[in-house]
Amino acid sequence: MPTKTSLVAEPSAVHAACPAPAPLLHFNMHDAKSNLSKLVDQAAAGQEIIIAKAGKPAARLVALEQPGCGIRVGMAAGKFEIPADFDDPLPDEIWGEALSGT
Repeated sequence: MPTKTSLVAEPSAVHAACPAPAPLLHFNMHDAKSNLSKLVDQAAAGQEIIIAKAGKPAARLVALEQPGCGIRVGMAAGKFEIPADFDDPLPDEIWGEALSGT
């Protein structure tokens, strides 16, 4: 008898692929001020920290997103060739009336 294939992932497979987020750390304002340097280090490492004022959550301390590496100059070197006449003026037939002034 052929086996039936399911298109739905088993819960254990889903949980293995998506790790659970780290639990939130909660600090009152006084403790946060006293340990700010340590809290910033923890946030930079990926921990999300909640700072409470008068027992109510007031702020979230998280790491900044790191900027990407951007565009690297020269990454297409050797992949194509620029024609020698690349920066020559365009012929009149391309410009049409714009060049002729009519």
